Amino acid sequence: MKPKTREELFAEIDRKQEEINALKEDIKKLERYKQYNEMAGEIKAVYDGYVQSGFTEKQAFELTKISMTFSK
Repeated sequence: MKPKTREELFAEIDRKQEEINALKEDIKKLERYKQYNEMAGEIKAVYDGYVQSGFTEKQAFELTKISMTFSK
């Protein structure tokens, strides 16, 4: 295998840096999705709490909407 030239090495570094940047963006997206999943789980727990407390599903939904409005 012949040694790589300086230009080839720099080109390879540039490609690797682009790969690293793309992976960092993927990580950011996954972290956002994880955050959304956690938030959705908390909202579902609030809804389920209302239902378990005796509210109808419709009432629980409305109360959950109100709760989320006030939590902003």
